[in-house]
Amino acid sequence: MPMAASRLFVLAEDGYGEESAQLVLAAERRLHEIYQHSTWEGERLMAAEVMKAMKRIDVMIQAHRMRLARVGAAGPTARPVLEKRRWWLALHRT
Repeated sequence: MPMAASRLFVLAEDGYGEESAQLVLAAERRLHEIYQHSTWEGERLMAAEVMKAMKRIDVMIQAHRMRLARVGAAGPTARPVLEKRRWWLALHRT
């Protein structure tokens, strides 16, 4: 069952997107340092894999925030008005 819209908006406003972007930037700086100073290929490969995973998670967070922004911009949808039924129409059926 999906979360209530108000709960999703609270999640979007908690700053996860900004924190994610900051963490990715810090990890990119650290990866650059590792590539400059590390002589071990395994360490460089592992750092690159972690960086790829962090970028994937960041993309997912940003996509989720954009989806929430679209839902919020659309606003709540109104229910269609049902046509009033006439009971006497049932008497005319043959």
